[in-house]
Amino acid sequence: MTIEFESMATAMIQKRNNMGLSDFDGLSPAQMHMLMYSLFDDESAITFNQLTNQEYTEVPLFNVFKVLAQTIDAQDGIKLTATGNLPPKIVKEIYAQGLLLEPYLEKGLIKLRTEPDSLSIRLSRILLDLAGLTKIRKKKLSLTKKGQKLITGGNSPLFTALLATFCNKFNWSFFDGFGADTVGRTGFEYTLYLLSKYGNEQRETSFYSEKHLIAFPDLIRMFEYQTYSTPAGIFHSCYSVRTFERCLKLLGLVDIEFQGLRQDRIELVSITPLFTKLIHIKF
Repeated sequence: MTIEFESMATAMIQKRNNMGLSDFDGLSPAQMHMLMYSLFDDESAITFNQLTNQEYTEVPLFNVFKVLAQTIDAQDGIKLTATGNLPPKIVKEIYAQGLLLEPYLEKGLIKLRTEPDSLSIRLSRILLDLAGLTKIRKKKLSLTKKGQKLITGGNSPLFTALLATFCNKFNWSFFDGFGADTVGRTGFEYTLYLLSKYGNEQRETSFYSEKHLIAFPDLIRMFEYQTYSTPAGIFHSCYSVRTFERCLKLLGLVDIEFQGLRQDRIELVSITPLFTKLIHIKF
């Protein structure tokens, strides 16, 4: 009797785990677990296809990342400034190539003087370090043996290093004042799933943030009421900025269109053809 009961209980648990839930936009708990905890592993529900050399040039951040690595290699290392930044000349030369134009710089709201003035160059520098591709000895930035190997090994392994480091090691709160370090990165795989399902049509970013919050309701506890917004409103801004503007847009995977002005402004997002070429989700 006990064995029969245990068998029935196991069958019920398996049935529940494989049942689609509205909170997960139709995914079952088993599918959600597979989606969330195996990115870049062999059993991952998400795979990244190899692109052509031309298609890799459609990834703005990768272009900056690669050029910075090549510049370091070509100069046999770069002497950093007293504050530990790239020399202004190097920063200006890389940005002048137009690989990734940044709105604040293009509009003149910030003048490009040093490395921290450019989000894309600063981010590329951080990612190269976190990926183990650069090292600093006596204030000189140079490539590691791993870095030298990757920049001569074609675009695919270098891009994989960029993507894996961005998703697994980089602190997504680095460039903002929201706090709540895990917002955006937690459930990023679920965001990719939602975009694969709905992203061909232009939708407001709130469409995705609301679905994200339904799936991960505890994230809202990281925010408090402010005079200018509610916790839900701050979560939406934080999630949208980190996910779309400072990740997927930089990777060339989404297009963003702003409509309206100031408080009435809405942000519309849709996937690019590159998203479909690069990302495959098994369900």
